[in-house]
This record gives sequence, C-alpha cells and structure tokens, in this order.
Amino acid sequence: MIDVPLTLLKAGEAFATETISLLPVAWAIGLLLCIESDLPLLRSTTWRLLRNVIVALMALFLVYVIVYAIYGLAVAVYFDDHGFTNLTLRTLSTMWVSIALASAGVALWIYRRSRQNA
Repeated sequence: MIDVPLTLLKAGEAFATETISLLPVAWAIGLLLCIESDLPLLRSTTWRLLRNVIVALMALFLVYVIVYAIYGLAVAVYFDDHGFTNLTLRTLSTMWVSIALASAGVALWIYRRSRQNA
C-alpha cells in the first residue's frame, strides 16, 4: 500500500537531482528571451516561438512542482509519516533555483504581454 506513493515521490526526487544542472540553464535562456526582444541571430517570429515554448515549459514545470508538493504533503498526512514530508521538502529545496527562475520567467512574460496589450 505504501509502495506506490513512495515510488512516485522517489521518482520526483530522481527528476530533481538529475535535472538540477539542466533546468536552470534552460530557464535562464528563457529569461533572456523574455527580457531581450531583438536578438541578431533569430528572426522575430522564431524568437517569439522559442520564447513562448520555453515559457510554456516553465509553466508546466511550475504545475508539476505544485502537484508534487500537494501530493507529497497529502501522502504524509494520510500515512501520518514525517518521512514523506521530509522527502517532499528535500526534493523541493533541491529545485529552488529552477523554481525561482521559472516563476520569474512566467511573471516577466505575463508582465510584458499585459504591457503590449495596453
């Protein structure tokens, strides 16, 4: 009974530890694309498409993080075990740079879109 939740939480931890070096780089590139609006190497349509794809991936990542946090804490409450809470919090603290960069990227994209539409 306890194997399935533990396996899912361990899979999230494996994702966090294996992508710790890749995601911040991708999110930093996405932030640069959100800040800079005219890169000499890309056409404007290519630039916008690449920026929107990276921001969509950032948003999906943030949804994954929120679902993982809720699931991990719900499992901890259901089984009344602090080990699940510690595992969830350790995994989320491992990904704090990725979470911060993804949040900044999505917020910046929303800010720029609202400014363009005004």
